[in-house]
Amino acid sequence: MFFKKNKSGLKIIEDYKNVFDPNYEGSISDDLVEITTIIQNDDGFKTNKKLEIYDVISKLTNCRKNDRKKYARKLEKLLK
Repeated sequence: MFFKKNKSGLKIIEDYKNVFDPNYEGSISDDLVEITTIIQNDDGFKTNKKLEIYDVISKLTNCRKNDRKKYARKLEKLLK
């Protein structure tokens, strides 16, 4: 089965590498707000997919540094 890759999702992963780097020490909250805005305005994502992405972003925002890697991977998988 062939899955079409979402170009804007791949661009988000490329542009916001800090979010997906588990060793990044800085704050990622501003990046997550920008990612949320991009997803909200993108028609390439279906509503259910957007809701899944928002859920993971919410968990990523509120998680401990130890759990960041787990949620960053989930977000990356959803964006591909």
